[in-house]
Amino acid sequence: MPDVLLSLVVPMYGVAGYLPDFLASLDAADGGLGDLEVLFVDDGSTDASGQIAADWLAARPGVRGQVLTKENGGLASARNAGLAAASGAWVTFPDPDDILTPSYLQVVREFLASPQCDDVHLVATNLVFLQEATGERDDSHPLRFKFAEAHHRVVDLATHPKFVHLSAASGCYRRAELLAQGLSFDGRIRPTFEDAHLTGLHLAAYEHPRLALLEDAVYLYRKRADESSAVQSGWSVRPKYCDIPRYGWLDLLRRVAEQRGTVPTWTQNLVLYDALRYFRRERRRGSPTSQIPQEWKDEFLALFREVLTLIDVRSIEEYKITPVSADLRRALLYGLKSPGPPVAQCWFDRLDTDRRLVRVRHFRDAKGEEFRVRGKAVQPVYGKVRELSWFGHPLVSERIAWLPAVGTVAVWVDGEPCRTQIGAPALGRYALGAGAIWRGLAEREPPTDDPTGGETGTFAVLREAVGQWDRPVPRELMDNALGRVASRSGWSRRRYTDAWLLTDGAAAARGDAEHLYRYLRAQQTGVNTWFLLGRESADWERLSAEGFRLIAYGSRDHQMALSHCRHLIGSTPDLRAFCPEQVELPADARRTYLAPGPATAEPARALESLDLVLTPTVAEQQALVSDGSSSLLTDHDVQVAGAPRFDRLLEAGRGLAPSGPTVLVVPVGETGLDEWRALLAREDLHTTDLRTVLLTTVERAAALSAEVLPRGVEVYDLHRSDTAALLAEATVVLTDEAALTLDAAWLGRAVVHLQPGEVSAAGWAYRDLGLGPVTTDADGAMAAVHAALDRGGVPETTYAQRAVEVFGERGTGCCERVYLAVRGLTRQLSRKELFRRV
Repeated sequence: MPDVLLSLVVPMYGVAGYLPDFLASLDAADGGLGDLEVLFVDDGSTDASGQIAADWLAARPGVRGQVLTKENGGLASARNAGLAAASGAWVTFPDPDDILTPSYLQVVREFLASPQCDDVHLVATNLVFLQEATGERDDSHPLRFKFAEAHHRVVDLATHPKFVHLSAASGCYRRAELLAQGLSFDGRIRPTFEDAHLTGLHLAAYEHPRLALLEDAVYLYRKRADESSAVQSGWSVRPKYCDIPRYGWLDLLRRVAEQRGTVPTWTQNLVLYDALRYFRRERRRGSPTSQIPQEWKDEFLALFREVLTLIDVRSIEEYKITPVSADLRRALLYGLKSPGPPVAQCWFDRLDTDRRLVRVRHFRDAKGEEFRVRGKAVQPVYGKVRELSWFGHPLVSERIAWLPAVGTVAVWVDGEPCRTQIGAPALGRYALGAGAIWRGLAEREPPTDDPTGGETGTFAVLREAVGQWDRPVPRELMDNALGRVASRSGWSRRRYTDAWLLTDGAAAARGDAEHLYRYLRAQQTGVNTWFLLGRESADWERLSAEGFRLIAYGSRDHQMALSHCRHLIGSTPDLRAFCPEQVELPADARRTYLAPGPATAEPARALESLDLVLTPTVAEQQALVSDGSSSLLTDHDVQVAGAPRFDRLLEAGRGLAPSGPTVLVVPVGETGLDEWRALLAREDLHTTDLRTVLLTTVERAAALSAEVLPRGVEVYDLHRSDTAALLAEATVVLTDEAALTLDAAWLGRAVVHLQPGEVSAAGWAYRDLGLGPVTTDADGAMAAVHAALDRGGVPETTYAQRAVEVFGERGTGCCERVYLAVRGLTRQLSRKELFRRV
């Protein structure tokens, strides 16, 4: 048998369900396993993992290998046991729940035996995700850019510090060098990062560590459907936040600094790559980081402050391996690494041309600030102090102020004038690409490296595409061209100039935009109002019969209207609900979002590109604009106007004849199906003196009626019924839908929330709104419903008082307030409003 070229150390614990797939991939390997060694390390498995591996080896006498058995000690100890027993010139550590593609080992062995490998210190293979739920391959790993060049590539990490490698499963190491360096996997580092820790220490021994990248060697990393792997499930355990930073990141940086006198950029990138995932994860809705104890968060941030003492400012500013928001970079630099920005600087990043205002931002302490316009101190017209918080700690404060843009504007902080810059706040740059240099200084694209002098850039791509078009010209291209021509016509200008385009979305109406449209057509006849809707929508015929001025989404009329519109008003913040991507809006067009409530359930980042957000309640507005909130929004951008549908609710309730007790059941969410079925099956919901109405979507009704719904339940389609009338008739409303909670409380109806499962799964808790009791199962929900029925549908005192706090005075006039707020977007502010003197 030939000498062993590569040893595969396979740690096993509880992987009997996955091991057959891994072993099958070894059997399918091109070139066989003759010059390889397979060492299975049974780390005290309680299942049949060890026996499965032993049987596989016994059935293949030509395969060199063995099964090592030890008491359970964790992944690191299992890998160390295998490393000690290995005999190969190279060693790798594949996981037994993953799969090696047929060509994987052949590609690796050919490279290891080639002269190109002589001066390589680590060989990295191409890790691709295998989605267990679907069986599909997903080439979306953040480090996939390393394999952009086909076949093999060798890079020097000293000159290519972005090309970090962390995974021992998809890496091959020279065994003799690991032993000579005295390296092993550190069992204190768990649940992950022990791979990167060993890899970083190994490569730090070389002035110019050379990394080979094998694009053709594809390693399939299984993304378990039940998220039970250490990588997927580790976010809820203490070592993730305490042991990894202490024994992984900090230990690696300190040891490298002691060994080399400095920490190379690639090592800093290695730590930043892993650490920044924590901060990105923190921003996800329903993230497990929001559920961990605060003491873990405190310890994590304290350790990370120490980590940052060994990471350069330049490394943080230039890190580009994975996306990092400007807010996070500032948090790292000003909140964790140093106590605030080193230079007093402000940025002018947004101009309101109609109201003659400019938005100014700075990151110094707002207590010592002074704003000057035309040399005189003024108060901001609008403003706030924005706090950027992670892991329960505010790390950076940002001052946002809207100032008059009608003279010289200056910002002073602590008696020092701030440097001014046009554009969004940006950090320092240490290099400029050729494109930035040529476009910035010569207003042209950089010269191409193509010796033929071929064209580059967008126009070249377009010309190449045009050359490939078949004749006749595609219909879509012709329609777009005709649409642009039609938009310039006098007819389209007369028809759509200064148009107000309203929509609840292309698929359906029945939202706030529909109610606002009726008000504008009836009360504000001078407004050029149109309603945008997909022609295939079930609401098209209904609104057409009512006399709505409809524009079909995607039609030529749609394109013409967008070319001349003044206001886009909708109950969705997504611009695509109004505007196909190929249509450019007029420069003075303004976008208004009618937030259905609660607005805080909508990510604030999605609202920051809008001109105006109108919320139904004061609490929602304050959640977005108050000092300490994380959004860029101020009272310049967010106002309270109520909701147009509130006017319709009060109209529906007027003159309603008294009727018997009615329970309106409105399940809309995707979770809790079993609890809703159990509730609808209860006998006390179907008594002769109680009317039960089920209002939901067709799909939800079908799911609920897997068994036939009990007799006596009236079923209505949420998208085709008069929701306002049903709410007005209800005595008690039982729902899991946020906007309907507000609607019922606005009408003074008792509300009961059925919110099965963990609050974090929904990302927003009804108890945060405080307008009715929150229940988690059918029994609790019905107990609350009976209590409300006994009160005649009158809310408990606590909830009634909360409704007063949320809404204030309840009456009609919401549509008028919305109209005035939209008109205010284009109203020029008076001198008195602009210059608020200190």
